[in-house]
Amino acid sequence: MEVREPLERDLMHFTRYSIDFLHVMKEREITKEARAEQLRERKFWAADVFLSEDPKQKLYVAEVQGRMTGYALGRMDDNNQGTIQEIYVDEFYRREGIGSHLCRAVLAWMDEQDVSDVRVSPPFDLQRSLDGFLRAVGFCPVQTTYSFQKNSR
Repeated sequence: MEVREPLERDLMHFTRYSIDFLHVMKEREITKEARAEQLRERKFWAADVFLSEDPKQKLYVAEVQGRMTGYALGRMDDNNQGTIQEIYVDEFYRREGIGSHLCRAVLAWMDEQDVSDVRVSPPFDLQRSLDGFLRAVGFCPVQTTYSFQKNSR
């Protein structure tokens, strides 16, 4: 397994995985038209991220036997704080340490940039399933935020 910066040949796989990530994060019921628009926007987002030369952003991909198997995207802000925006590993390759290697690559890049604090904010419904992974990589929970929406009942 190798973690590296993306190559041109990875664009198609990255786009597909970023769409898969969208499905995992947003499994709510929405209309077909809204879903189609979301997918179209996500494809453009993937191309923008893939081709970006923003020095405050880093994309890494994982490769196993010549096949891209996942990605991690990290960003830092003007206050020298970092965020791991996304980590995604192909379902077939999960639980093999690939996500940990991707996460550590992003953290190493942020360390080189003298980032003082790195955060990750998984969606509420995934927090429990990701807790072990995040702790194993070195993250610790900071706080839980709850929001009440008046029309949610």
